[in-house]
Amino acid sequence: MKHFKTMYYMLFIAVIMVSCEKETTTLPENSKLNEQEKDILEFKSVSEMVDAGFDFNAHRAILPTQKSSNDQLNSKIIDEESGLIFYTDREEFLNDGCDNLTLENFEPTNPFGINTISNPLNENTDNDLYSPGEIQSGISIYTDVNRENSLYIPSINSTFKIVANYYVDYLNIDISLPYIYTVSMNLSLWSGSGNIDIQIFGNSGLIGSFTISAPYTHFGEEAFFGVQSIEPITKITLNSQTGDAEVLDNLSFGTCNNTDFDRDGCLNEEDPSPHSIMTETIIIGGINTGVLNKLESCSTMSDEIDVLIRSINAEYTGNNYDSLHKKFVSGVAQITYYWRLKRKITSKQRTTISNAAWNANIPFWEDK
Repeated sequence: MKHFKTMYYMLFIAVIMVSCEKETTTLPENSKLNEQEKDILEFKSVSEMVDAGFDFNAHRAILPTQKSSNDQLNSKIIDEESGLIFYTDREEFLNDGCDNLTLENFEPTNPFGINTISNPLNENTDNDLYSPGEIQSGISIYTDVNRENSLYIPSINSTFKIVANYYVDYLNIDISLPYIYTVSMNLSLWSGSGNIDIQIFGNSGLIGSFTISAPYTHFGEEAFFGVQSIEPITKITLNSQTGDAEVLDNLSFGTCNNTDFDRDGCLNEEDPSPHSIMTETIIIGGINTGVLNKLESCSTMSDEIDVLIRSINAEYTGNNYDSLHKKFVSGVAQITYYWRLKRKITSKQRTTISNAAWNANIPFWEDK
């Protein structure tokens, strides 16, 4: 028994000694990491960090190996509320017919120019890196605060990237081209890994948002993000949750092949109304009739009324409201007459639709 206790005591001492050794060997690495993190916090901008000679290789060496959390089963996510389709896997994005988009890779003809520029970066940019026309037309990259040297454009792993130079700023992408329903890009962060909040805007305002896990750009890794919308995309904002600088590369935009904009089951090239009004009920001039908006042959009942409204609005001069309003009401009566014959609606529903047409403020000026 005595020998057993002695052996147990010696084993206990050995375990403590090994634990102390482990603690002693890991402590310097952790202190190095903490020391470098403190150094990073002292910088206000990426360019200041680079000019100070920050050792990115040393920083990368002491960071734990990263694994992207975007490698999940749901690499294609459909947001039913906004109608947006989000992608975190490039292959799945391309398989959905999105291999025909316009690509901007931000590679300059003069790679030896000054790397900091002021807002915005677009087709008119004329500086040491880019000449007018080098950046694809219809896109503009800028930060939320308009300041000197707002963008930093480094070459990392032989590819140029766009970085929000000041840590407190975030990146914006403006798209002025019409009919841009799909956008994709590669994303990372300058000083470490973390999440980026992405907001998608259209003519109606904010369409929807998504959060993606972005890796540390100096590991040579990037997260893929793609989005398809049922309304044209006009703006995207990128905002790091950790206050880090967002890094953008390989921005693509356009309209995918084999796309069904309105999700009515008909591909665009076969759809007479590729942007169908898919509301649950028929709404005329903001007045909800409560009548089901039925779909038939790739078009909805609301689509028929919308064609009439656009035709009436095209004739509007500002001085012929009364005559055009009567013409609109008469046109609706004719449409609902055929709906009634085909038993799409009841007599009561036809009256309800006619009353909505009479009370609607149509014609009106349409934005060109």
